[in-house]
Amino acid sequence: MFNQLVYNALVPKKEWGEREVSIKYGELFLHDGEQKTATIEYLNWKTTSREQEQISKDEGVFYGYQKWVKTILIKWRITWETRTELLGKIEEMKAKLAKDKKEVLQVKEWDWIRERDCVVDKFRLNEHHWNVNRMERELQLLSYSYARESMPRVIEISIDKDETIVPIERGWTAPTQLGWIYSITQAGENFKIEVGNQELLVKKAFTSGDMMQLKNKNLTLNGDRIWFVGVYPKLEQEHESLKIITKTRGKFQIFYFLSYE
Repeated sequence: MFNQLVYNALVPKKEWGEREVSIKYGELFLHDGEQKTATIEYLNWKTTSREQEQISKDEGVFYGYQKWVKTILIKWRITWETRTELLGKIEEMKAKLAKDKKEVLQVKEWDWIRERDCVVDKFRLNEHHWNVNRMERELQLLSYSYARESMPRVIEISIDKDETIVPIERGWTAPTQLGWIYSITQAGENFKIEVGNQELLVKKAFTSGDMMQLKNKNLTLNGDRIWFVGVYPKLEQEHESLKIITKTRGKFQIFYFLSYE
């Protein structure tokens, strides 16, 4: 699980929409000016300090009772026509790299985009080069989350029997949180969803027109939070389907982001 992955991204001098590979952190595009190559290195997971836990609040990757963080190192160079332009660009960059502020690191390659929540740990500049209009840059980020695709996968089904098996597209390498919207068209009792050995059970009589939604670990019925028994289910690598058990009928929409270490 704790493998080192080195990703080398060639960044040609083109507009963002034309690039085969692009890297962006928050509002900062890491491919401006005359730079040629950006290198991203994903280091092994390690345990966080108390200060880092305060930054991440209730977010993060947990193994048992221990929270982990991944260090991401980005190196690239920037070249501008004049020294004045270069220094001005560096100041703009520093203003966008506020420490301890959570931003999204986005890596785009070919037809996929992956995102990861990060905070800035260190930002270094290296001017030791014969060209005074060139500067080497190194950005070290801390990530408390798995990488995810930028757009969710969506499955829409009709609940027209007491038990429904829903096949799930596989392909992730990290646990993936589920979300759903259930529009109830026929009254009935109780709702349970099973994913492997995980269960979420709502013991309640539902009426036609009710809408139950799970989003960001917040389960609501018609906009109000409701109680349930069990856990918020996650998709693991071995899961190929989930089961829905209910006496109600309606339209069920499942959404999830494929996640990667």
